[in-house]
Amino acid sequence: MSNWGKVKGSADVSGEINWVRRKTPPGQRLHDQVVVVSGASRGFGRAIALGAAEEGAHVVVNYHRSADKAEQVVASIK
Repeated sequence: MSNWGKVKGSADVSGEINWVRRKTPPGQRLHDQVVVVSGASRGFGRAIALGAAEEGAHVVVNYHRSADKAEQVVASIK
């Protein structure tokens, strides 16, 4: 067995790892997480901001030019 890629003192893990995905109810996947969305006033950024809010995240709406559209997104989130 080669020692290539091993760190001295690391554990040797063999076999398969079984990952178990935690069941999270819809609307709670981002509960109490903070999401910063750049360009959240329109397009993909808007969709991401609204989707994150629907999943329970605290959303920071960032924009460059479209203040009115950004306010609309904030109003939709509230």
